[in-house]
Amino acid sequence: MREAILDTTGALVAEHGLLSATMSRVAEETGIGRVALYKYFPDVESILLAWHERDVGGHLERLSLRPTHSSSTRATPANSRRSRIGASMPT
Repeated sequence: MREAILDTTGALVAEHGLLSATMSRVAEETGIGRVALYKYFPDVESILLAWHERDVGGHLERLSLRPTHSSSTRATPANSRRSRIGASMPT
């Protein structure tokens, strides 16, 4: 249920802006009562913080999985030209 609440909050913010995320609206859009919502989060600020932390954490995790290249082997236009020129020169 917690993830559904955070997903709903993200959708509300994306579609209607940050101020659209109220306890009543999040509960309604999630399909639960406000009392149930308060069992998961004490206030809308806590929901927004948890949503933000989850999304930032996900972005950081995806970035950490990206391969890293040293500056000398990074694919740059100059490096690509050098490799094409070197490949076309007779040995």
